[in-house]
Amino acid sequence: MKKVDDVLVTDLLPSSLARSEVVRDVAQACGASLHDVVGRMSELLIYSCIDELEESVIDDLAWQFHVDFYDTGLTLAQKRALVKSAIKDHKYKGTPWAVKSVVKAIRGDVVLQDWYQYGGKPYHFRVNGLGGAMVSADELTRLVAAIYSVKNVRSWLDGVSFDWTVQASKRLAIPLMLTKSIVIPIPKVTPPDIVATKHLTGALGLLKEVHIHG
Repeated sequence: MKKVDDVLVTDLLPSSLARSEVVRDVAQACGASLHDVVGRMSELLIYSCIDELEESVIDDLAWQFHVDFYDTGLTLAQKRALVKSAIKDHKYKGTPWAVKSVVKAIRGDVVLQDWYQYGGKPYHFRVNGLGGAMVSADELTRLVAAIYSVKNVRSWLDGVSFDWTVQASKRLAIPLMLTKSIVIPIPKVTPPDIVATKHLTGALGLLKEVHIHG
């Protein structure tokens, strides 16, 4: 497969035209100009090269794309993220998506809660789930300003909350005591069977009386 840099106009000519010397000369002349344009195209691909551009160029692009919230105090990574999402942010401005997008560029993913989800007042909302390091007062002010720059005009921000996860390990010590119980069973004693023979002794006396009648 040929790339744009390798394609010659003369290669694209059908056989009926390639036989003409004039056409081939014109094709070669056009091919030289075409390669010059292709070589300079990479210099014009600014938007796709945002991650490689210097900070001064990013500042100019932010002005060009009319980024709603942009502060010189932001880091270069944050500025680049805002410039990348500028076009879509304008398209969805005034929606929860736009609020999430601008906050994500500054602090990361968040959760937006409407008033009915936490018992607030109608048309109010709040931003939850901001992690990372503790922010300073200036950073918090900048973050709130960013939210107000893209939120719906009739919506009111109730607050911004931060979540931190602290890893802790607990050790549980349990004393262990071993006991050994020896049970010596006592055999069951039953009354013995006694077999006895009884002997009865009796005396028998015989008395004989003789009467003599004289």
